Amino acid sequence: MGLARYGAAGVDPVYAAGCLFHAVGVACQALHGHARQWLINEKGMVASAGRLPLAPPDFAGRAQRLLGRVGVSTHEIEQVVADAAELVGEVRTAVGR
Repeated sequence: MGLARYGAAGVDPVYAAGCLFHAVGVACQALHGHARQWLINEKGMVASAGRLPLAPPDFAGRAQRLLGRVGVSTHEIEQVVADAAELVGEVRTAVGR
């Protein structure tokens, strides 16, 4: 999440979105890894991760909303980064990290 904050500081929503996509992807990999399932493609990874037993509540919906509303102002980007950090924190707790 630290790198995504640079997107807020520089008012660069594209950079922030790229960082957030990467963070959500790593969270999906962590959930699948903990479930001992392979995740070989980004296509459908969020929905698939959301169906796993240890996924945080509404993981898929929350991740989709985050990436769908990065915003353009510093405040908007900071809020989305904070929300993403919360979601990733829930994944870390779920997988024991």
